[in-house]
Amino acid sequence: MSDGKSCPVCEKPMTSKVVQDVEIDVCQDCNGVWLDGGELKRLSGLDAQAGRIMTCSNCNSVMQTKTVTNVEIDICPKCDGIWLDQGELEKIAGVDPKTGKLTEWGVVLNILNEGGHIKIKTDKKE
Repeated sequence: MSDGKSCPVCEKPMTSKVVQDVEIDVCQDCNGVWLDGGELKRLSGLDAQAGRIMTCSNCNSVMQTKTVTNVEIDICPKCDGIWLDQGELEKIAGVDPKTGKLTEWGVVLNILNEGGHIKIKTDKKE
């Protein structure tokens, strides 16, 4: 099935294919492959910051990265599980500028911190 993209080399129509839940475009004439922005990272499952491949603790799918308020977090494309490295929750938690209320990330941070479930990483030296 063609989605209207033409091969940049031979200018023939390309065919869309889904590989590991990522839609890529393949030229049937010259066998070239077109990857849209972010598709290489999604296909490889590589975490850009650590150069690692992460698998979901729930379903063993390869995790993908998503940027939330300038922080890359790891999300499972199958079950929507989320992995936060140490310090990431603190970086993305905050107040919604439109409502003045804590974001859902901020609420989660407070719950985990107050219950002693996580140790908050601070920039202050003790």
